[in-house]
Amino acid sequence: MGISVDPTELPARLRRYRAEYKLPWDLVPGNTEIILGYNVRSQATLVALDDTGVIVQRTSYGMKSSSDWQALFDKLLGTKH
Repeated sequence: MGISVDPTELPARLRRYRAEYKLPWDLVPGNTEIILGYNVRSQATLVALDDTGVIVQRTSYGMKSSSDWQALFDKLLGTKH
């Protein structure tokens, strides 16, 4: 699941983004509890969690290539693209 902490990204916009990029996971708006719980300090924070909620990757936007993220997501989802 992808969680947006941008308050301007409404659910409909997140659904369009998911469809446009053909993402295999849901995108949902975040909330204060999530932001504080995962120590998100800016909108550019990217955090990947495993299926138990453990952080397996934390970085800022642009610090990893899209292929790096795809490989991580494939590993976490147990899929290959």
